[in-house]
Amino acid sequence: MARGLRSYLSLAVLITVVRLGAYAVLEYNKRTGQESISTLPLVLLLFPEAALLTPQRHPWYFALMLVIGSVLWAWVMLLLLRLVRGRR
Repeated sequence: MARGLRSYLSLAVLITVVRLGAYAVLEYNKRTGQESISTLPLVLLLFPEAALLTPQRHPWYFALMLVIGSVLWAWVMLLLLRLVRGRR
């Protein structure tokens, strides 16, 4: 596997795991009634997909949106990194 593809997949998986973990913690806090302002940094990890969340949507729908968004964020990050390295 090419080095670029391997680093892309690694970054995409890392971002996805972190964002899904944050979503799981927030969902657990909501179900157990432990919501607080201290979880705000976790909420910020879920944007911009959190804007699509409505009460009628199933949690798996939002998790899928987080996975797709994380893959796109990884692509953007590596593209920007490649552009910055190319300017040196």
